[in-house]
Amino acid sequence: MNILVIQNTVNEIISSGCFKYRVLYPMKELERRGHKVSYIDCSYYKKYKEIIDKFDVIFFSRAYRESIKRFLTLAKKKGKKIVYELDDNFWEVDKSNPAYNGAKNLMKFAETCMKEADMVTTTTEKLAIKLREYNDNVVVLPNAVDLEKFKSLDYPRVIPVVLYSGSATHWVDLEEIITTLYQIQQEIPFKLILQGFTKEPLDAAANIYSHQQKFLSNIKKYDYQKHAINCMKTIFKMDFFHIPFYPPLMHEQILNNISADIGLAPITDLKFNEYKSAIKYYEYAAGNTVTLAPDKLPYKGEIDYTYTDLKDFEYRFKKLLTDKKFRKEILLKQKKFVVKNRDMKKVGEDWNDAFENLLNK
Repeated sequence: MNILVIQNTVNEIISSGCFKYRVLYPMKELERRGHKVSYIDCSYYKKYKEIIDKFDVIFFSRAYRESIKRFLTLAKKKGKKIVYELDDNFWEVDKSNPAYNGAKNLMKFAETCMKEADMVTTTTEKLAIKLREYNDNVVVLPNAVDLEKFKSLDYPRVIPVVLYSGSATHWVDLEEIITTLYQIQQEIPFKLILQGFTKEPLDAAANIYSHQQKFLSNIKKYDYQKHAINCMKTIFKMDFFHIPFYPPLMHEQILNNISADIGLAPITDLKFNEYKSAIKYYEYAAGNTVTLAPDKLPYKGEIDYTYTDLKDFEYRFKKLLTDKKFRKEILLKQKKFVVKNRDMKKVGEDWNDAFENLLNK
């Protein structure tokens, strides 16, 4: 099978975690199974006519320039199979999300693409139910990790290292627990590491955000900064270390270097969050970091050690901090689940079956 992957821009491979987990890694698995995968930048639409006959399947994801619609029309005329990948519910983006302003355009484009596609791939059954409003053939192919890229380093430690890794969309999630984290740290010492969240050092981001809020606070695009500033007020009083954004392809290396004991995955009661996958949990477990997450989607049903409210979070977090043997027992259970169900090499077989079944229809 010859597969053509259309990238929106050539920068996606170095700047997009979605591209990494939903395009690059699955395509590598298809290549391992003997299929040929080629990549092209969406801006080269004028060359589509020259190359389209070489391919059986056209694969693309998320959002693109308008020019791709011409290619979809051409591909359909030539009988090519079209696969569209979508891993977020654009219809439920909250104003605390930096992508809020562009969500409406993303919705319209996604709806057009799904109606044109022969198959839509996505991450969870809940999201699949939503996407089936636009296409009957939606296949759930869960996010997965490349276990070979994770190598936990055994550092000698006096106090536990606690990690929260995330993007700017997660400030609102961190805000729910940051005061409790601060209070616990006064009682039980631990090092808090924040990975991601901003591209610049945290104090620089605080300075930028505070100035921007004076002039741009009425623009919803910057709403997430309010949550960030609120979190930083507490963070700067804590024993913490911040690691800014690195390219997504370096993420495993960063997690290896941190080798955290406990990984946090708080998530607010936003509709958008219910449609996410538990990729943070998979990454933590693969790197031998035990996960503490709330008993709600996307973690509900996949993690057996969760909290129900802030009081329960405090109890369970303290247990992980103070009982190393217990922490290891929970980690072994979590890692067993990830190795069995979220290993990219195993999930790659599902991707292979989905593509071959489509081509054989």
